[in-house]
Amino acid sequence: MLASLFAKTLRDQRLSLLGWSIGLAALSLYLLYVYPFMNRAGELLKLRRGRVVMEKSAAHALALFILALVFWTSLAGGTGIFHIAVSGWRLAEVIFSCFLLGMAFFTIALAIGCLSGKKKLSVGISGGLAIVTYLINAYAPMVEVLRPYRVFSPFYYYNGNTVLINGLDFSHLLVLSGLIALFFGAALFSFSRRELAS
Repeated sequence: MLASLFAKTLRDQRLSLLGWSIGLAALSLYLLYVYPFMNRAGELLKLRRGRVVMEKSAAHALALFILALVFWTSLAGGTGIFHIAVSGWRLAEVIFSCFLLGMAFFTIALAIGCLSGKKKLSVGISGGLAIVTYLINAYAPMVEVLRPYRVFSPFYYYNGNTVLINGLDFSHLLVLSGLIALFFGAALFSFSRRELAS
């Protein structure tokens, strides 16, 4: 009785079973055929997202540079108007160092944002980090316990050499530039990993 019921069920479903088998075989062949194209398209899409990060960062960097240029023009013009004896070149060095400092914190925020996908979190952490490292650098000359930690503050590399008097310190420029490169690279890597995970 059970054997006949089993055979009857298979016989009744033979057409639908044949249809599903043909459909699944065709689907698997189709997927195997288009996979190389899908893979290349995925690579081009990653490329696109990386390009978005690079172009947005370039736009922010240009905007920050324009602000720095306007700031320098205003200060240099003001020193002439008010007869303040300050070298225009030294002002340019200070403002360029400030530009690098701003870029360092921008790339930190960018890296956190690309990793987490949360803008408020990235702004909050990078802003908090800016406040803490500023306070460490500001109070280190007066608080002995903070002095060893001053080298961990980007603000130290911004003006630790008293740029307006002594000019830019090449090693400090390297540190700030290295921070920018490090966190920008981390942002690109994190964003591509998030894309692959999605």
